[in-house]
Amino acid sequence: MTLRPSDIARDVKTKNWNIHYYEAGEGHPVVLLHGGGPGATGWSNYASNIEALAESFHVFAVDMPGWGESDAVSFDEVDHVEAAVQFLDALGIEKAAFVGNS
Repeated sequence: MTLRPSDIARDVKTKNWNIHYYEAGEGHPVVLLHGGGPGATGWSNYASNIEALAESFHVFAVDMPGWGESDAVSFDEVDHVEAAVQFLDALGIEKAAFVGNS
């Protein structure tokens, strides 16, 4: 089965942002954080990995604020750590593994 972005796309409102993400699988949460280059998103950076990871984990590929379909932010407002904490809190995730690329 090939995952389509429209089937697993979600949005969550955190304290400061509306964050877009892709969710698949069950098990221990794994949050995939994209790089900061032009066109970087959870989907563009991890589409080829989400399905395989979802066989063993609950996968969240996040568009950080300022990228993809998440809220736009100015350069001064970019705070990936705070966005990640708010994302976990909004979804009730107490503990997760993180994977990043750049």
